[in-house]
Amino acid sequence: GILAWSELRKGLFKFSTDESLTDAIQRLLEFDEGTLQERAVIARNAALQLHEQALENWLELLQNTANG
Repeated sequence: GILAWSELRKGLFKFSTDESLTDAIQRLLEFDEGTLQERAVIARNAALQLHEQALENWLELLQNTANG
């Protein structure tokens, strides 16, 4: 799943399968704003990097296909 991407995983919070949504949200609310902001920046930057890599891969595939 999404946690398989190591760079993205650094910005995410993992929830236990036996944890209720209410408990998970409560746990998130216990973090200070700075920690949440830091994680958000990490996750955003990782997502942008993954997006850029995906675009580059598609462009390379299309160029290779067009050039035969």
